Formats: sequence, C-alpha cells, structure tokens
Amino acid sequence: MHGETLIPLYTLVIFSILIFGLIFKTIRIPYVVSYLFVGILLGPHGVGFVQDTILLKQFEMVGLVFLLFFVGMEISLEELLKNWKIPVIGTIIQISLTVGVIFLLGTFLDWKFLRVLLIGFVISLSSTAVVIKLLNEWNQNNSHVGRNVIGVLLVQDIALIPMIIVLDLMQGKAMPIKDLVLQLVGGPLRVLMVIYLIRKREIHQPFLNYFKGHKELQIFGALAICFGMVMATEFFGLSPFLGAFMAGIYVRATRETDWIHITLEPFYIFFVAIFFVSVGMMLNIDFVLENWPVILLLVSLVFVLNTAVNAGMMRLLGEPWRESFFGGAMLAQVGEFSFVILSVGGQSGIVSDFTYQTILALITLTLFLSPAWIALFRKLTGIRL
Repeated sequence: MHGETLIPLYTLVIFSILIFGLIFKTIRIPYVVSYLFVGILLGPHGVGFVQDTILLKQFEMVGLVFLLFFVGMEISLEELLKNWKIPVIGTIIQISLTVGVIFLLGTFLDWKFLRVLLIGFVISLSSTAVVIKLLNEWNQNNSHVGRNVIGVLLVQDIALIPMIIVLDLMQGKAMPIKDLVLQLVGGPLRVLMVIYLIRKREIHQPFLNYFKGHKELQIFGALAICFGMVMATEFFGLSPFLGAFMAGIYVRATRETDWIHITLEPFYIFFVAIFFVSVGMMLNIDFVLENWPVILLLVSLVFVLNTAVNAGMMRLLGEPWRESFFGGAMLAQVGEFSFVILSVGGQSGIVSDFTYQTILALITLTLFLSPAWIALFRKLTGIRL
C-alpha cells in the first residue's frame, strides 16, 4: 500500500474510535466494545471503508505484547504465586474438562479425535486482552478475583505452546531437535528468573536513572527492555507474550524504572485499540447472517460451558460461590490466542472451511459480547468493583 493511502485509512480509524468511544463511554459500555464495533463497521465485511486489513494486522502482536508487558508491571507476582493452585491446577482442570465435554459431543457427532482436540483447545482459551482491559478500566487488577482470573489467563497463554506441539505431533510433524533443546533450556531459565525476582523482591539498576532526564531516550530505553525480553523469549521457542510479561515483572521489581509506565502508556493504549479493531474486521457479517441460528446457539453454549467449567473449577479449589461464578463469567469468552490454534487447523485441513468460518465468528462474537456477559454476572453475584 502506498504512503498516500495510509493517512486516510488511519485517520478514518482514529476518528471512528474517538466518536464511538465517546458514545459508548457515555452509556457506560467499555472501550473494548467500541474498538470491536469500529472494526466490524469499517472492515471489508461491514460498510467496506477498509478493504486491506494487512497493515492493521501487523499491529496485532504489538498490541498483545504491550498488554502483557503492562500486566507484568501492575501485578504483584508474590501475591499471584501465593494463590498458585487456581492458576496452575485450576487451569489444568479447566482445559481438561473443556476438552472432555467436546470429546463427548464429538463422539455423538462422529468427529475425529484430532478435530475434537483442536476445537477443545480453541474453546478452552479465554481472552487475556478483553479481561485485562476490563480489569484495568475497573482498577481491579489486584483484587482477589482479578488475581485469580489473571493467573488462569497467564497459564492458559503458556499452555498455547504445548497445545500447538501436541497438534503437530498428532499430525506426524516432528519438532526439530534444535527447537526442542532451546525450549528445554529456555523454559527453566524463565522459571529461574521468576524465582530470583521473587526472592530479591527489589532490584537496583542505578544506570537506568540516567534515562530520567532524557525524554527521548526514555521511550527507546523502555521499548528496548520490553522487546528485548520478547526477542530473547522467542529465541528459545517460547511465547513472545510470555517474554513481554517477564519484562513487565522485571520493570516492577526495578526501583529505577518508575518512569516506564508513564512513558509507554500512550503506545499501550494505541496498539491495544488497533488490535481489537483488527479483530472486529475479521467478522464476516454475511456468513453470520446466513448461519445465525447455528452461530447464536454455539455462542450461547460456549458462554454457559466456559462459565460453568471455570466457576466449578474455582469452587472446587475453595473459592466462594459468588467469586467463582463472577470469575467464571470473566473467563467465558473465547480468546484471541484461539485464532492461532484455529489457523493450525485451517492450514492442515483438520477443520473444513465452514467450520473454520463458524469458529472464527464464534471467537469474534464472544469477544464482542463478553463485557455484557460479565456485567450481567456482576449484577447477579452482587460483586462491587
């Protein structure tokens, strides 16, 4: 795309975000919904003002990197690990139960096991982007329910890698020895880093004080810390989003980096917004209208299933019923990382084109409707935020 066409594209997207953001905020609807709405409206399947979404999609990963980076800066790792049972054991239970339910359904519908596994993985992953965005808007990152939910989301994000490995192995794809060795080295290194940061609690890096008096260098210094850790994590074959989270943890533990949050917050807001806009543009309105009974049924079933599974898991591990149901509702949507799992199925032929489009619509619609579902359970449970 030529440079002269970029300005109208981004101007249209920015003004649309501004206008609909103001409208939605006036009626107390979270910003994330307005971002998705703008994407659906402007995209190739909406009014069609934006036909080429490649440029916007290039920002998707950047948006998620900033999201996890800010999560790492704002979450107390020590407090998070005190309640490790729900994030670790709970997520294992939650993924297993979800795959189990899909297995029973697949047995009835005569699905192949590989297809069952892929769909189970897709549905079991919740949206880190939506949930954390809502928790940020409500200032509830460090609430008890917030910590539990974020812990589950982070373990789900980490589980993305073994999910892809399992799907590849079941298709007969062998992982290169080099990649396997790198992952076996990188994983323990990340664990050791977490242990070190927990034990030290606070790290002193006096040279970082130099950036305080230099606004221009602050931006590049902050970006270097964030994306440097992302690149290091990718080198070991691990999720780049895990690297972004680790960078955020490092920043939180370093006394001399208080300025990073203020410096990068505008980048965070912009790229996360663009991420949601690009997700909205993926929704094929014509396909949804043609198959709305099936899609509506699936969206309803997924919301109920994920809420019940996550709420049951939290209650099983000792959480009160009110907090369990609210936490389950927050994890009820299908997440953005499910697009990664779905793309594996699409490229390898595990799912048909119809199934691919249906799941794509399912993911997008659950992301769009998730704030309303969470607000409903917030009222039903009487939890004040």
